[in-house]
Amino acid sequence: MASTYSTDLKLELMATGENAGTWGTKTNANLNLIQQAIAGYELITLTDGATTALVMNNASISNARNMVLKFATITLTSATTVTIPDSIEKFYIFDCSLITNPTNLTIKTATGTGFTLDSNKIYAAYADGTNLNEVSLDTLGGTVGTTQIANDAVTNDKVAADAIDTVQIVDDAVTNAKVAADAINTSQLVDDAVTQAKIANNAVGPDQLTNDAAIPSGTIMLFQQTAAPTGFTKLTSQNNKALRVVSGTASTGGSNSFTDAFNSNKTVSGTTGSSSVSISGSTASHTLSVSEIPSHTHTKPAWQMTAGIRHQDGTDYIPQRGDQGGPSGTFTMSSTGGGGGHSHGAGTLSGGSHSHSFSDTFNLNVQYVDIILASKD
Repeated sequence: MASTYSTDLKLELMATGENAGTWGTKTNANLNLIQQAIAGYELITLTDGATTALVMNNASISNARNMVLKFATITLTSATTVTIPDSIEKFYIFDCSLITNPTNLTIKTATGTGFTLDSNKIYAAYADGTNLNEVSLDTLGGTVGTTQIANDAVTNDKVAADAIDTVQIVDDAVTNAKVAADAINTSQLVDDAVTQAKIANNAVGPDQLTNDAAIPSGTIMLFQQTAAPTGFTKLTSQNNKALRVVSGTASTGGSNSFTDAFNSNKTVSGTTGSSSVSISGSTASHTLSVSEIPSHTHTKPAWQMTAGIRHQDGTDYIPQRGDQGGPSGTFTMSSTGGGGGHSHGAGTLSGGSHSHSFSDTFNLNVQYVDIILASKD
């Protein structure tokens, strides 16, 4: 019968009668694996925006078997994941103190759930064979009574030194009833001088407001980050759209995406309507002056009158026009102009039906900031 391996730590379980002469070696190997599981430490390098899968191999040193896992220095700009194998039951300590933008990191089992970081600190968690569960103050028991608070003389300086934040207050379940029972009156509040400046110095941020349950469940808010903060769920039903401010009912609409409507180059083209053109009319009347009339004369045939001359037959000459067989010749009359007004017809001008095409490109590459919508859990 061959050896088998344990479910949780993948230790070699040797069958009776097997591995003769190698029991000592295999036993020592198992002890080293147990040592790694309860006291092992390893520095893990992450890849921004990717999944780092830790492994637990049978009977061999593996990174997922270590008790303490510290993540190397890195700045996370997008959603990043670390997974441990399914079916492991084990306690872990995760040192996340070297991570910048830790809210982009989620630690979970391969197919189960886990938790997303809210700050760069050290986290404790245990795997139950299905999911990875964070160990936080609200999972631990114990109470702090008012007598202990009085005996320990809790002052403003001690509160500041111990950095009691709103997350711890929520975890300790401070209620109105407890505040009343502890008799914190207005005089004490005045004496402690809680001012706006102190609130600003203590940096009460969105995560603390979320942990304090100041935002009702289902509230949708805008965040300028890729992953939703702790206590919110990212909404993916709206994508690549602009924001519109309205005074009435909030709704959605439109047919063009943000990047389609505001592209680097947009082209507008088309054709104007077709039409025909007709022009008709006449010039204005104008009277020519004498100087405007071309210079001209008029002639007529001359009449020849010869007196006292007779024909051989004794008859007298009869006056005749030159064009009638009489003596030829013409005479000229004096020049003159008519001086009458006249006008000129312009006729009709017409053009055929035609159209004009146009096309131009302009730039609408508007600057933008990406945001996400997230709903309060």
